[in-house]
Amino acid sequence: MTVSHELGHVVSGLAGGARLTHLELRPWHFPQSHLVNDNHPLLTLWAGPVLGCLLPLLVAFILRRPACWFVAWFCVVANAAYLLLGYYSGNGELDSAKMIHAGARPLELLAAVTIALPPGYWKFRQASIGLITGQTPAFSRRGLWISSAALLTVLIVQAAAGTLVISLL
Repeated sequence: MTVSHELGHVVSGLAGGARLTHLELRPWHFPQSHLVNDNHPLLTLWAGPVLGCLLPLLVAFILRRPACWFVAWFCVVANAAYLLLGYYSGNGELDSAKMIHAGARPLELLAAVTIALPPGYWKFRQASIGLITGQTPAFSRRGLWISSAALLTVLIVQAAAGTLVISLL
């Protein structure tokens, strides 16, 4: 979830002429990206949660696996909840406060949350129930090992890439 979210910020910022000065992707740190000379900061800020939702949904649509849909809908819920909680926390380091500072109206944030959170929650709940009750194909022992290995690989790659990017910047 955090990789697709931060990737949205970075891709949008770089496309708008910004320069990346810091990117934190390591799983044990707060994920964040810092861009300077961004000509379109509001677009860059919105790209994080938008691509953070759409990229996992696209992957799930292409792969058509129950576990992928589970992750994709989790990403939708997590991004929408992040915007909502960030809005209510007032923490200036979170995207919601930065969006408002860059010109977004609070009502726009709440509208985005209202559009994404209910269907995201509903579909994530369905995917969760399906996996737990066996309504979707059960994971075989082999499938669990593959999923565990994939998760470990993602964490290792995320940690290595995060460390590498930080050292290159």
